[in-house]
Amino acid sequence: MARISVDSIDDRKLDIIFAHCGHLLSCKVAVSEDGTSKHYGYVQFDAESSAQNAIQKVNGYEVNGKALLLISKDFNGFSKGFGFVNFENSGAAKHAEESMNGVQCVS
Repeated sequence: MARISVDSIDDRKLDIIFAHCGHLLSCKVAVSEDGTSKHYGYVQFDAESSAQNAIQKVNGYEVNGKALLLISKDFNGFSKGFGFVNFENSGAAKHAEESMNGVQCVS
């Protein structure tokens, strides 16, 4: 699991980062009742191959010196079909958005 340490990242920005890896079913930043970020998000693809593309292309990708961490398997080694992304600040999120926009993820 990874944290999104910035309140300014929203579902749309998360979608932009991962959209090039395959067809997204859902991209959500978890928020508390007052609307502030809980510092993690969910990304769900329609196919395991798309999730694997995201893991290969985004997992470990550094944004302002912080590596993004994606978790894709449960304790039994089976795909969970989603991942997490972590940003230290809004600049890191912006950098990821700009550098990943247009990137194609292929298997």
